[in-house]
Amino acid sequence: MIMFPHEEEEEEEYPLMIFPFPPVPKPRMTQSDRWKVGDKKRKAVKNYHDFRDRFRKTMERNDWIVDANMLIRIKMYIPMAKSWSKKLKKAMEGMPHKQKPDIDNLEKGILDALYEDDSRVWDLHATKYWTNSEGSFTIQNIEE
Repeated sequence: MIMFPHEEEEEEEYPLMIFPFPPVPKPRMTQSDRWKVGDKKRKAVKNYHDFRDRFRKTMERNDWIVDANMLIRIKMYIPMAKSWSKKLKKAMEGMPHKQKPDIDNLEKGILDALYEDDSRVWDLHATKYWTNSEGSFTIQNIEE
């Protein structure tokens, strides 16, 4: 990867926040999702709530803050299927992820976990890639 001088400065001033777990897309919520608890929650809703709680705890533990007034860069690393061959996994490592879950649902999941009101986010750059690991994502503020 080529590193330009201005990128090195950005990384020092605005740290790269690394989350060692895969992002979870925000599910389409229904009215009943508001009052269902425990085992009665739909799996997609439960997975998202678990993700949101883990994400917020990681943010708090590290005293990380993401400034909505700046560009937010999100890189997501989506785990490959365990059934894939070693050859396919090697070929796909780091390649753009062009399948479901959709990038907009993944972004929505992260932003809704990050902010109570994400309408103030005005500049966002998100990408998603394949990984042979358990999955992860990074967030970084970038000054333009």
